[in-house]
Amino acid sequence: MTTPPVLLQERLSKVPLLDAELITYLAHHAKEAELRLAVLERIEDETVLAQAAINDHTASVRLAALERVHQRLR
Repeated sequence: MTTPPVLLQERLSKVPLLDAELITYLAHHAKEAELRLAVLERIEDETVLAQAAINDHTASVRLAALERVHQRLR
């Protein structure tokens, strides 16, 4: 079952307001790949990024996390 687009857009619009603990939680547990991608942009913890790059079940999220790890290493 997918999240209705209106509800997903509402959740995505709130990402900039979230604290670091909730951002990390969502990176690991959010059902929607779009939401996991959105919170990855706010994560600075290399461990969390590496975990997402290795363990996320969606290829686009794994790739985005890997790109963030590489950006932080430069």
